[in-house]
Amino acid sequence: MQIMTKAVLAVGLLACVLLSAVQVAAKKPPQAACAVINGACVTGSCNGECGPLFPATCACIHN
Repeated sequence: MQIMTKAVLAVGLLACVLLSAVQVAAKKPPQAACAVINGACVTGSCNGECGPLFPATCACIHN
């Protein structure tokens, strides 16, 4: 009986972990190309550099 209970609990735990991983992967927030963090312009998903570009205070500057 203990072996059956452990097997059921292990399968349930594995299913829970897999479903959680799928949910996290599906709900990734889109990253901003550049963002102002603590007063500094920080690169997110920008292919170039981030810097001041009128009219934005922080924008992606492609090289």
